[in-house]
Amino acid sequence: MEESEKIDLLHTLLPLSLVIFIIVLGVVLLNQQFNKKLYRQRLESEELKIRNQQELLRTSIQVQEDERKRIARDLHDELGAALSMARMHLIQLERQHAEDGQLPQKLIEIREITESALTSMRRISHELLPPQLESFGLLQTLQVLRQQIS
Repeated sequence: MEESEKIDLLHTLLPLSLVIFIIVLGVVLLNQQFNKKLYRQRLESEELKIRNQQELLRTSIQVQEDERKRIARDLHDELGAALSMARMHLIQLERQHAEDGQLPQKLIEIREITESALTSMRRISHELLPPQLESFGLLQTLQVLRQQIS
């Protein structure tokens, strides 16, 4: 009888242990799938974060370049024109007084200061040009700009 009880117990425990093994294996596999999915989601989240940072950096650089262009253009067009006009008027005054033989020293000093300011303004406006234009030249910069607009 003992042997038959052992056999019955073995027949009962074997399927039960097989079922438990299958359940444990399923839990382990589900856990691995869950961890893989979680890892992929984290990876995608990090990639999205990096892309957003890159886009923010590109936008920031573009805004800075646009502002530099605007400032350079305003300096050159508005301030440069005003200084050039002042210089031309000073030269006319110098010519008029040169004919009289009386050229006030202050007039010469004002013209020299105006020319110095005009030179500084030109240097600053050229330094504010986008580095792309300086590095790659006008043709390549225009091609890149055309592609961006398209």
